[in-house]
Amino acid sequence: MKKSKVLSKITLNQITDFALSLDKKYLYTKDNDYISIYDISNRSKPSILGKISSKNYYGEMAISKDLNKLFITKYDKNAKRTSLAVIDIKNPKKPREIATIPINTTIRDLKLYKDNLYLLLGSLKDYFLKIDIHSFKIKKIKTDMYVLSDITFFENLTLLKALSHYLILYKNEHKINVFNYQTKWHNFYKRIENIKFTPNGKYIIFIANKNAIGFKRLKTLLPSKENQTDKLYNPKDYFGNFYTSIIKPNANNPIKNIIITKDGTKLLVFAGINIFVYDITKII
Repeated sequence: MKKSKVLSKITLNQITDFALSLDKKYLYTKDNDYISIYDISNRSKPSILGKISSKNYYGEMAISKDLNKLFITKYDKNAKRTSLAVIDIKNPKKPREIATIPINTTIRDLKLYKDNLYLLLGSLKDYFLKIDIHSFKIKKIKTDMYVLSDITFFENLTLLKALSHYLILYKNEHKINVFNYQTKWHNFYKRIENIKFTPNGKYIIFIANKNAIGFKRLKTLLPSKENQTDKLYNPKDYFGNFYTSIIKPNANNPIKNIIITKDGTKLLVFAGINIFVYDITKII
């Protein structure tokens, strides 16, 4: 095995989030002082291009594919108001806030998919928000369930976790099924997190109880007839047996994150200070 090599280091004041541009040429970081933009096209010599004060900004950042906008949660302590901030990064040397979109409740998570930003909200909201990143038009999508987290996408499917027991499956924003994975699947999995689709869309992979990785086969992704999109489908049409396989890393620390490589052949599992790499071609 080849020994890894550190190419360069960037010193920050307690980093709270970072993001990479799709072309891997820019690095966006957020620490206690600034949101900064780095040119990392030369990995050995990263250079800072611009920065903006990170005061009142918190949570994850999302970067538009055209690299023109950065989205992040903003909280005005004086007004006690939460909004979604839009920062213009078209000129990376001069990032500037150009808009705020009132949300007025806690933003638990935000995910960018294609040209829309999806916001999962706190305060027991039974809906999530879809925001067009060009027009800033907001659409409310009802779930009839609460405590929303772990939203993920594959083509026109959206999978969303609610409470600690349910997965909600949408097709083109129409709810087509709800899964109670504690009772319908297996009581062993009392907490499922970090749900991801495999690149081929045939499986979901997730963290189970913070100490195991579960694999769930998507037996049939889409109905055969497009005019059936608003019908409630049997879960067996989408999912086969509860799991195909289980991985339990030999680690004392809980599993924090998982990443599937783009070709779908490797799974990276982050637990404590360890990174486990698995060949999952025989599993999926």
